Amino acid sequence: MNQWFDPIDPLASISRQDVCNLHSELVNLLSQQSSTSFAEHVSFSYIATLNLFLQANQQSDYENCI
Repeated sequence: MNQWFDPIDPLASISRQDVCNLHSELVNLLSQQSSTSFAEHVSFSYIATLNLFLQANQQSDYENCI
Protein backbone atom coordinates (compact mmCIF):
# COMPACT_ATOMS: atom_id res chain seq x y z
CA MET A 1 0.00 0.00 0.00
CA ASN A 2 1.26 3.48 -0.86
CA GLN A 3 1.48 5.32 2.43
CA TRP A 4 2.14 8.67 0.75
CA PHE A 5 -1.23 8.69 -1.03
CA ASP A 6 -4.55 7.97 0.57
CA PRO A 7 -7.44 8.58 -1.85
CA ILE A 8 -9.82 8.56 1.09
CA ASP A 9 -7.94 11.39 2.82
CA PRO A 10 -10.27 14.35 2.21
CA LEU A 11 -9.17 17.63 0.72
CA ALA A 12 -11.38 20.65 1.25
CA SER A 13 -11.14 21.52 -2.45
CA ILE A 14 -12.45 18.10 -3.58
CA SER A 15 -16.15 17.66 -2.95
CA ARG A 16 -18.01 14.37 -2.77
CA GLN A 17 -19.81 15.45 -5.93
CA ASP A 18 -16.45 15.77 -7.73
CA VAL A 19 -15.56 12.20 -6.77
CA CYS A 20 -19.01 10.88 -7.69
CA ASN A 21 -18.91 12.63 -11.06
CA LEU A 22 -15.44 11.25 -11.74
CA HIS A 23 -16.50 7.67 -11.02
CA SER A 24 -19.75 8.06 -12.97
CA GLU A 25 -17.80 9.19 -16.03
CA LEU A 26 -15.33 6.36 -15.52
CA VAL A 27 -18.06 3.69 -15.32
CA ASN A 28 -19.75 5.09 -18.43
CA LEU A 29 -16.47 5.11 -20.34
CA LEU A 30 -15.57 1.55 -19.35
CA SER A 31 -19.11 0.38 -20.16
CA GLN A 32 -18.85 1.87 -23.65
CA GLN A 33 -15.63 -0.06 -24.14
CA SER A 34 -17.39 -3.27 -23.03
CA SER A 35 -14.98 -3.68 -20.15
CA THR A 36 -16.23 -6.13 -17.53
CA SER A 37 -12.94 -6.71 -15.71
CA PHE A 38 -13.25 -5.79 -12.05
CA ALA A 39 -9.46 -5.38 -11.80
CA GLU A 40 -9.54 -2.93 -14.70
CA HIS A 41 -12.30 -0.90 -13.04
CA VAL A 42 -10.33 -0.75 -9.78
CA SER A 43 -7.11 0.23 -11.54
CA PHE A 44 -8.77 3.00 -13.54
CA SER A 45 -10.61 4.20 -10.43
CA TYR A 46 -7.37 4.44 -8.46
CA ILE A 47 -5.60 6.29 -11.27
CA ALA A 48 -8.51 8.69 -11.79
CA THR A 49 -8.78 9.42 -8.06
CA LEU A 50 -5.01 9.96 -7.82
CA ASN A 51 -5.21 12.36 -10.76
CA LEU A 52 -8.03 14.32 -9.08
CA PHE A 53 -6.01 14.46 -5.84
CA LEU A 54 -2.86 15.68 -7.62
CA GLN A 55 -4.75 18.31 -9.62
CA ALA A 56 -6.30 19.65 -6.40
CA ASN A 57 -2.85 19.86 -4.78
CA GLN A 58 -1.39 21.59 -7.83
CA GLN A 59 -4.24 24.11 -7.80
CA SER A 60 -3.67 24.74 -4.10
CA ASP A 61 0.08 25.19 -4.63
CA TYR A 62 -0.57 27.59 -7.52
CA GLU A 63 -3.03 29.65 -5.45
CA ASN A 64 -0.54 29.84 -2.58
CA CYS A 65 2.19 31.10 -4.91
CA ILE A 66 0.27 33.99 -6.48
